[in-house]
Amino acid sequence: MLRALALLALIPAPASAAEVLLLDFLCRGEQRLPVAHVLDGDAPGHAVIWYEGAMLVLPQVPAAAGIAYAEPGYGLIWREKGVEGHLARALPGGAEEDLLFDCRLAG
Repeated sequence: MLRALALLALIPAPASAAEVLLLDFLCRGEQRLPVAHVLDGDAPGHAVIWYEGAMLVLPQVPAAAGIAYAEPGYGLIWREKGVEGHLARALPGGAEEDLLFDCRLAG
């Protein structure tokens, strides 16, 4: 019995369970954007969004205000501040193309 307990002590503890927060945003033009925030302790989070029939995983990136998630390079950027959100595509030269805007947390 003691030997079994000693062996159990050698097994590494499992990684912490990630917390998932499911949100639903309603944007201008009655467009709906489901967003899942995946948070794992102190590690940077991810947002999983469903846009134009595709599921995209966006890593968290630094934001001046609120929270932002973006694909590397010229990809999609999802920003949230409070109950509002905005989806854009990064363009060369630092410009952005608005895709979904005036998004508000539904319900």
